[in-house]
Amino acid sequence: MVSKIGDSIHLHKNENFKKIFKIIFAVKIFSNIILPILVPDFPSTKGYFQPDEFYQTLNVSYLKYINKTTPENLTWEWNSNLRSYLFPFIIEFFGYRLFNQLIPYIIKSYLSFISEFLVFLGMYWNSNFIYECVLYVKYLQKYVPESFVSFFGLKYGPIFAMCLINSYFDYFAICFFYKVYSLSVDNKTKIDKAASNKFIKISFLIITTNFFNNFFQNRFFINTFEMGLNVIGLYFFNWEDNSINYKYFMISLIFGFLSILQRPTNAFIWGTVGLYKVLSDYQNTILNFKFYFTAAIALVVAFTINLSTDYYFYNKLTFPIWTFVKFNYSKNLSKFYGSSSWNFHLFQSIPILNGLSLPLYLISLINFFQKPKIVKLLHITLIANTLMFSLINHKEFRFLYPAQSLYLCLSVCEYISLVEKTNSSFLSKIIKKVPDYIMQILCVTSYFSGLLISYFNESGVVEVCNYLNENHNVYSSVSFWMPCHSTPGISYMPDYKNKQWELACEPPLFLMDEENSETVKKTLDEYLDESDVFYLNPRKWISENLKDNEELQHFWTDCIGMFQVLGDDIYEDVLKPEGYILEKKWFNTIQHWDHRRQGDVQLYCKSPEYIL
Repeated sequence: MVSKIGDSIHLHKNENFKKIFKIIFAVKIFSNIILPILVPDFPSTKGYFQPDEFYQTLNVSYLKYINKTTPENLTWEWNSNLRSYLFPFIIEFFGYRLFNQLIPYIIKSYLSFISEFLVFLGMYWNSNFIYECVLYVKYLQKYVPESFVSFFGLKYGPIFAMCLINSYFDYFAICFFYKVYSLSVDNKTKIDKAASNKFIKISFLIITTNFFNNFFQNRFFINTFEMGLNVIGLYFFNWEDNSINYKYFMISLIFGFLSILQRPTNAFIWGTVGLYKVLSDYQNTILNFKFYFTAAIALVVAFTINLSTDYYFYNKLTFPIWTFVKFNYSKNLSKFYGSSSWNFHLFQSIPILNGLSLPLYLISLINFFQKPKIVKLLHITLIANTLMFSLINHKEFRFLYPAQSLYLCLSVCEYISLVEKTNSSFLSKIIKKVPDYIMQILCVTSYFSGLLISYFNESGVVEVCNYLNENHNVYSSVSFWMPCHSTPGISYMPDYKNKQWELACEPPLFLMDEENSETVKKTLDEYLDESDVFYLNPRKWISENLKDNEELQHFWTDCIGMFQVLGDDIYEDVLKPEGYILEKKWFNTIQHWDHRRQGDVQLYCKSPEYIL
């Protein structure tokens, strides 16, 4: 028999749980790096979902890595000190610097050993063959490390970093699930080894095969980072009443404060959990100086970590959280990126994030009043989080992702609860008759559904960048006549550097200092960015803004990328007279909500005589 609470506190130190991390990491490396290398068309991160995965993380990390973080290289958020650099810093350090230096070093050291061995062998067996082998190995010592960085490092280094941090996040998620499960069991009950293994197995299956996880998790969204910080913090959180382990409590709050510093909306989660702790355990909180001292130390540590990485990036003291709050909430300028109905998260985000485990979550919610206290608290936290996000005009699926581990935790606990029930309810009888392999089939279906969506969801905008980078010796410049940030950008086309441009879409930042709310609202409703103006009358915009001078912001480039709906419209009278021909086109998506993004991605390039 296994102690339910004692083990749950120290799960991260348990050897059996450490094995889970190794399995998760191996699976992620295999599916996201090894398979794509062996099968170039493997869909793990093939498609395109949303600009922030590139323009708020990957491109920023890459530009910092090559020391080109100048204002013209970055989006307005970074020029306005709106974003924290902590997450991009991790991608830069582990993905670009460590991966692109450590791996080539290992390769070079291994080849050096082979070279020395061959030289030693040649002392006793003198032959031209050994001499030629030595020369070839020395050539590889020089060529292979450089080529590794060029062909693999820049692409797979960041993916390696995401695999590493996501493995830790999933590992701690399973630990958190087990802790909740152990605390939800009756105090007199022990969890035997078989039950423990079953719970871990189901947790592993649901986490690693979740539809949205497989589509979203390995992309470079800060929401994934937030989710990881939250789940680690919640795992170390002291859920038991009348007891505080101050060491783990401090660790919990450090991760909690870090998540809030990345995006203040995480306060919806931590505010609910923190309020519960204060109200349920007032003798150890309200009346205890050590409680406040621990919280203060945790805040200072988290703030120092975040401030240090931001100083490293901005080269000055910055406080992005204040600008974030002002832009998104005080002035509500996030409305510029679109508004959705109040029920968007209820009917779209929650089903998508839960995937095939949604029925389990809903069953748990329906049985709310029969659930243990900790399960009720998780439900209340999710309800409060969803409610607060529903009050914000601009809504996206990913905004709820930092709380996804709570949804999956409740689903896993509900599945185990249904299976283990001893009453004779009709639902219980059905569940008990469903063998484990049915769950496994559902998980496999969910996993491959995520891969399928990755393959077909806006894959053309990624493929065009890959093609251009492969042909950078032929074409020296490129522009994208698309709604802004429709392609991955410079991280996928490093050889073009400053020889590329796209339509801009900066929000009305001048409203940040406007005090009159009515003026802000009216201006926001009427404001048009550069891409809006372009699509109102493309021919007029082209005639007024495009020149043959590469020193200008907009100039005629060797290649132009655009969506089919625009290309078919302007080719004959705009592109053809300038010497452009249709170089290549790629399937992008079956249907798109934005009419400007309809059809294939088309690449028009100048004929050789025009380039010369």
